[in-house]
Amino acid sequence: MITETRHRKIERPILVTGCKGYIGQYLIRYLTELGREVVGVSRHDCDITNTSALLEIIKDIRPSTIYHLAGITG
Repeated sequence: MITETRHRKIERPILVTGCKGYIGQYLIRYLTELGREVVGVSRHDCDITNTSALLEIIKDIRPSTIYHLAGITG
């Protein structure tokens, strides 16, 4: 989502869950190379099964897009 101000456009950040995983790391690198602001969330930052905590992060960041790549492995 792009919000226009008087003279410039402001892009909201992109949220990536599972940012420490294989795909998450590459996606974050790609998006930042495109010049996008990216906020990564790993299991050390938030338990994604805790809906309240996850919604709080979303409210704080107000992302334009969420890539949900977190999962349980092993």
